[in-house]
Amino acid sequence: MNSTLGLEAYAILESSILRQVNRETAGIWIKQVTGSMLEYSDPVKLSLNIASVPKQIRVDRRLILNENDIKRVHSIYRGWQPEKWSLIEAVRILFNLAVIYKTDNAEKVLSHAYQLPELNEQVAFLKGVLLYGGTEFFLNCAREAVRSNIRPLFAAIALFNPFPTDNFSEDEWNNMILKAVSWNYPLRDIYSAVTRDNKALAAMLYEYAKEQMGAKRPVSDDLWKYIDAYTNENKFSDFDVQRDSITPKV
Repeated sequence: MNSTLGLEAYAILESSILRQVNRETAGIWIKQVTGSMLEYSDPVKLSLNIASVPKQIRVDRRLILNENDIKRVHSIYRGWQPEKWSLIEAVRILFNLAVIYKTDNAEKVLSHAYQLPELNEQVAFLKGVLLYGGTEFFLNCAREAVRSNIRPLFAAIALFNPFPTDNFSEDEWNNMILKAVSWNYPLRDIYSAVTRDNKALAAMLYEYAKEQMGAKRPVSDDLWKYIDAYTNENKFSDFDVQRDSITPKV
C-alpha cells in the first residue's frame, strides 16, 4: 500500500471510530493521542495508550462503517474488512497507523508494541498489518503468527485478512491453509482460499482428508468443496478423488 492510500485508510478508520464515540470522553482522548506525536512516537507511551483503550471505550462493540466508508474501504484495499474488527481493536490499530504515517522510525516503535505481553493487544496489531506497509518486518510478524500455536494470533492473520493472499509465498500459503483446516477454521473465512488454489495444496488437503477418514474422524463439507472445485476447474486427471473408496465419512 502506498502512503497516499495508507493515509486514506487512516482517515476512514479515524472518522468511523470518532463517529461512534464522539459524545464520549473516549473521543476526546483518542484525538489527543493521535494529535500529539509525544503520545504515539515514544514506544513506552504508545504501549500505555494501547493498553488503556479498553478503559476508555469501556463497553466493546463492533466497529461500524457507513455505506460510503465501505465503498471507500473496498477501493483502497481489496479484501480489507474492518467491519470484522471490534472498536477496541480499531482504536489500537489507529494508534499504530499514527506511528506508521506520522513518524520516521515506525518499525522501531512498533517492534516494541508487538512484543507487548497482553494477547489482545498483539491480536489487534496483527489484524492491522495489511495497512502498515509490506516491509520485511511486518511480513515476518505475520509469518510468526501463522506458525504460532496460539490460536488468536494465527486467526488474526489467517481469517478475514487479505495480507497472506498478497504477501505469502505458495508454501507459506499452503501451510497456513492446512493448519487452518486442521484447527477446524472454515475455509470460507480465509480471504481468497479458493481463488488462490494450487495443485500442491489440493494434494495436501486430499491427503489430510484421507488421514482423517482413515482415523474415523469427520471431514468437513467445506474441505471437500475446495478439493472438488479444484479438481473440476482444473480437470486434474492425475489427481483421482475417490472419497468413497477411502473410508465413509463419519
